[in-house]
Amino acid sequence: MPYGEVTSKLVSELSGVSTTVIRGKNIPIEILQKILNCCSKISEYNLHYMGKEGPTVADIENELFILGGVDIVFVDYLQKILPSYGKCSRYEQITQISRDIKFLATKFNIPVIAVASINRAFVIRKSKRPQLSDFRDSGNVEYDIDVALLLYRKSQFEDVKEEEKQLAEIIIAKNRYGRS
Repeated sequence: MPYGEVTSKLVSELSGVSTTVIRGKNIPIEILQKILNCCSKISEYNLHYMGKEGPTVADIENELFILGGVDIVFVDYLQKILPSYGKCSRYEQITQISRDIKFLATKFNIPVIAVASINRAFVIRKSKRPQLSDFRDSGNVEYDIDVALLLYRKSQFEDVKEEEKQLAEIIIAKNRYGRS
């Protein structure tokens, strides 16, 4: 996701102003003030955005060395990380990337939160709730991670009341160091 898009989503979330309004041309002064106050607050955070398209885990590791003292890493979409080594199957690539991220978290003693997609196997099951085994491309992801939170929206599969359309269930599919 481009830096501007990440920033506008963050400002939107913190200010309560929609991204459409933030990107608009004629923003009312009171809304603009709200956005500017939020931007000022965000500038106080110690955030670093690595905008490189398709980084490797080694790229992320290099950034961590350069920055020093990072408290947490967020990976927006595990499957977009490129392998650091030669050609092999996608399964093997994701398996290695998953292991490398686990090693990175251990090496720097920080949590790494990675968003990953799951395969579509759930659509043929009676229950549409995702399961740990649904991680796309590599069953090994489920072994490397410490915590797996899966999101389920009933509204994607069944008719629900209007007020329930935006609700999502968070399924704790794995919690290595606690209750699941």
